[in-house]
Amino acid sequence: MTMYDSCSEQYWKNRKKRRPPKAFLRISLLCFFAFVSVAALVVRKLRPVRQINENEANVDMTTTSPQAAPRMLVATELHYKRCADHFQKIRNTAQNECLMTCNEERTSIPRPTMYQACIHGCNSAYFRSAEISCHGGTTEKISDEVDSHSYQQCSRFEGLRPKVELVALCRKYHDNGSKQGYLAAKSLLDEIVALDSTSPGNSDT
Repeated sequence: MTMYDSCSEQYWKNRKKRRPPKAFLRISLLCFFAFVSVAALVVRKLRPVRQINENEANVDMTTTSPQAAPRMLVATELHYKRCADHFQKIRNTAQNECLMTCNEERTSIPRPTMYQACIHGCNSAYFRSAEISCHGGTTEKISDEVDSHSYQQCSRFEGLRPKVELVALCRKYHDNGSKQGYLAAKSLLDEIVALDSTSPGNSDT
């Protein structure tokens, strides 16, 4: 064996001795990265499940809670009467909505017939619609009993001049009064029922 052979053999022996630590280090790093990757996957999988379970729990709590369902408010005959009495009382008072509605017609020519036509048309529809609405009536009933009679209610102005303008004005405010009366009474009835339901001492049942 030559000197070069012995040196070569020694070199490869040393090379083999140094390999195990590097291989061990590589294996350790691979194991560490694998562990981190597995842990990340587990966390990702568990997080949505936990959130879904929490959301389902919240839904169950809201659906099973006795406070979730709102209380149905039902109007009684006494509620209807209180509502209707209110509009009967204000018809000839300053609280009459038609007085404010027709205020701009005070200066319309010919005076005062244009204003009178407005008041008549509004009053004849407003308080009848309010009465129907106070008793739980629908817009269909108001259309049948109030709106369809606007021409008949305003026919009293056919003999006055200007005939066309007076009748048209009366019918215009008849329609407006019908809508306003319905909405005002509906709002008041709801208010009466709601207020009564929150006042144990004022129960109508």
